[in-house]
Amino acid sequence: MISTGPLHTAGIGWVEFAQEQFWACRRESVRIRMFQGWTASLISFFTCWNSENRVLILLYLFFLLLRHGDMAFYMYQRGAIDESRLRSALGPVQFDNPLVRPYWDENKRFFANEYRDYIDDLMRSHDLESSSQ
Repeated sequence: MISTGPLHTAGIGWVEFAQEQFWACRRESVRIRMFQGWTASLISFFTCWNSENRVLILLYLFFLLLRHGDMAFYMYQRGAIDESRLRSALGPVQFDNPLVRPYWDENKRFFANEYRDYIDDLMRSHDLESSSQ
């Protein structure tokens, strides 16, 4: 058996540990405590950071939204999801927000070409809809 630190000294392997965690997470009381812990951690994380760091965190979270859309677009291309699911995945990205376009223009180089083209087309169509109103 490969040494796994405390697991090894307790005579428990990774498989047994994973099974134990799986069953623990299935108990509602454990899930509630985990959720409360995560929520408290997030709240303390955001309140202890200064406003400049919060902006950086929010920009990173926005990047993750775009990455989530990239993965959804990949699944859409492969036929795993339909376009309504793809648009649902991109729903949190507020294309009408004036900060979105400059952020996208600066960071789109990190994404696949097909996804870039798709988002650029979405933004252009959104611009056309906005200008016609």
